[in-house]
Amino acid sequence: MTLAHKDNSPEPNGHTQVVAVTGGICDGKTTVLKMFDEFGAKTLSADSVAQELLCPGTDLWERVHREFASELRVFERGLLADLIANNPQARRRLNRLMHPPIVAAIYKEIEQVRSTSRGIFVVEAPLLIEIGIQGQYDRILVASAGYTIQLERLTQRLGDRDKAALYLQSQLPTSVKRAFADWIVDTSYPLNVVRSEVLRIWTELSYTLRVGLIDSSV
Repeated sequence: MTLAHKDNSPEPNGHTQVVAVTGGICDGKTTVLKMFDEFGAKTLSADSVAQELLCPGTDLWERVHREFASELRVFERGLLADLIANNPQARRRLNRLMHPPIVAAIYKEIEQVRSTSRGIFVVEAPLLIEIGIQGQYDRILVASAGYTIQLERLTQRLGDRDKAALYLQSQLPTSVKRAFADWIVDTSYPLNVVRSEVLRIWTELSYTLRVGLIDSSV
């Protein structure tokens, strides 16, 4: 396990610390998020937000459907994922449609939490660095398994090693994201080791929050 610190990290507000969990596909982001949830954090997944916004019948669904109707005979998420993995231009078109409402929904939730509660709020944000919204968060954790393990995990998920490699090639490498991290959790280790590291970070966050609350009351 390694620990990295940014030089320009924003100071916690003393009431709520908002932490982003980011990384690449099959880097273990969701596993880390679930661990924070088990420890008592309020959590949110950007993928869950995207799925909710892209439900059939929603405005975003209709817009995306219209955008790609000529390229997909049947509009399904899996077929759309295949298309954007093979076509950078199509990926940019989808991102232009998807990113603004997703970012807005997450920002609204963050502001709601900051204004109404105290504690630790952890958001799984896969495209945090790509979109350039890291400034919305107090701390950033990067989950990193390494390319070989990412490829193995994604191959198991997709059943196709070539497709898995293509997906990974279409993404910003996790190695680039590591430079933005306050913490880097190596998720190539067994789950009990990863859990111990996440618990250590949770304990550090909890202590920082308590100190901030004490200082603000003095």
